[in-house]
Amino acid sequence: ELAADPSVFYRYSGSFTTPPCAEGVEWLVGEVRGAALAPADLAVLAWVAGRSVRPVQALDARTVETLVPFNKVPLDPSFN
Repeated sequence: ELAADPSVFYRYSGSFTTPPCAEGVEWLVGEVRGAALAPADLAVLAWVAGRSVRPVQALDARTVETLVPFNKVPLDPSFN
């Protein structure tokens, strides 16, 4: 369960971060601002992030999509 409701998601094609680093993975990453993490949660996150054996790859021809949940889209009051 998320500590806060993500306001924006990013989606891109990538690969696993552990051997065999196979491609074909669709990543969906949520952006949460202003959420507090307990020190124990931060330690777990650092441990998991440190287990990645694949260095950051060049973006090349891949695209990163920004997805805003419908209930987070600011509404234009002048829209009819």
